[in-house]
Amino acid sequence: MLRELRVKNFKSIADSQLPLSAINVLVGENGSGKSSFVQALALLKQSLGNNGLRLSGTLLDLGTFADVLHRPGTSEEIEFGLAGSAVLPESATRGLSGVEAAAEFNDFWVLNINSLTRLANYRKFGLAEVRVQWNSMTGGGASPAQVSVGGITFNMGGLNVTIGGGPQITGYTQQPNLDSAILQRLNYVVNYFLNAPSQVLGRVFLVPAVRGIERQSYDLGDQSMLDLASPEGSLRVSQALATTILYRRELEETISSWMNRVTGRSIQGRALPPRRVSLDAVAHGQTINIVNEGFGSNQLAHMLTQLAILPDDSLLAIEEPEIHLHPAAQARLVGVLAEAILASKNQLIVTTHSEHILYALMALVAEGKLKPEQVIIHNVANDDGTTRLLQLELDKSGRIAGGIPGFFDAQIQEFRRFLEAVEKPSS
Repeated sequence: MLRELRVKNFKSIADSQLPLSAINVLVGENGSGKSSFVQALALLKQSLGNNGLRLSGTLLDLGTFADVLHRPGTSEEIEFGLAGSAVLPESATRGLSGVEAAAEFNDFWVLNINSLTRLANYRKFGLAEVRVQWNSMTGGGASPAQVSVGGITFNMGGLNVTIGGGPQITGYTQQPNLDSAILQRLNYVVNYFLNAPSQVLGRVFLVPAVRGIERQSYDLGDQSMLDLASPEGSLRVSQALATTILYRRELEETISSWMNRVTGRSIQGRALPPRRVSLDAVAHGQTINIVNEGFGSNQLAHMLTQLAILPDDSLLAIEEPEIHLHPAAQARLVGVLAEAILASKNQLIVTTHSEHILYALMALVAEGKLKPEQVIIHNVANDDGTTRLLQLELDKSGRIAGGIPGFFDAQIQEFRRFLEAVEKPSS
């Protein structure tokens, strides 16, 4: 689980810290920088294991390094930081005494156009703590040089100087007569914790604002996908979506249940000869190709399929979940998302312009279905080329202290215009 994202000198973000909880909302005007935080996470994911930023990859194509610098010429480095925890699969610690199920981490990476220039790692699992300081001029390493886990002393030696990497195990001192299978499992546990940011970033998934099924059918892929996102656009995403639903028939019931709650439709995959696949929408006993269905259900297919295939302990970032949805459907969608995210111990980030999304979340808090600490709402503003964050205070009654900046003002202004027009004497 991620507790905080730190971004410096990236796109419109000069220097910001984004605290995170189970459900996180970024609300603000167009061009305020909401998507930049989501793109920062996606960029880190597609750069995992690299010594520099992979600006063009499987999730994003952001252009050149100069394109993503906040203000070229003032600083030629970008900095990212992550803090959170990585949770081991239950099977990994079953039967191991003295081994914690989770590790805390706090990392930052500083990068120039070519590569990493500085990094720092912090890991804490049980009583063991490991710190790393490294820079490209003088090098660095891990401290302390040894940690003890499950009765074995592991030597910290080499350093994996990559995004998401950490110190490496170079040896160990084991107890006499320790079972080799236990040793192998403990080695896996320690390596998992040392590379905790990679474990967490690897389970970040993005649903972009541009989404929707545009063709009657698609070539059937070779296998289902875990991550539907692609920088190649909606054609590739839709093919992956349709292929995944056809190969994983068990998903249809879950996705259809959610979609039915939101728009009153369900979805099903259909195999076509020789190797094609189409998606149908079903409503009132009638089945039609989803291309011929309203675009609200169409765009929901991507969002709800990605939600259905999320591994536990994942983070799902959705840009503008409200697009093409009636206000009542937006409220119902919030209920679906909140239930699914909390049931799987996942996290959600949404960027939005919709007051209906916010009001629905506030209502869930007021009804006691969400705790205030499970929801963080950030107002994102940008009036001089630099993004600014303001965390809004949400109380147990679902109220936001001071209201939502910009929303009520815009509503009042438009209502005043309407009244003035109505009251204006006709000529």
